[in-house]
Amino acid sequence: MFNKKLIETLKKTINNLEKENENLKMKVEQRDLMLKDYQKENEILLNNSAELRAKIVDLENNIELLTNNLSEQNKELISDFDNQN
Repeated sequence: MFNKKLIETLKKTINNLEKENENLKMKVEQRDLMLKDYQKENEILLNNSAELRAKIVDLENNIELLTNNLSEQNKELISDFDNQN
């Protein structure tokens, strides 16, 4: 009688452990999928930031070119404006 109860208890424990193991496997798979998604999003953000940095450099170069081509009078106006701020 005792052996029978012990065996039943052990079987239940094993079944519970197997269920927990399956649940953990599913959670790990979900986590892995989320990590892949995050990695893809990060790659996209890095590419976007690189493109934006390149655009900023282009804009800075354009501003410098325009500033260099200003008349002396307009350069003075910019200088006065900068000094006021």
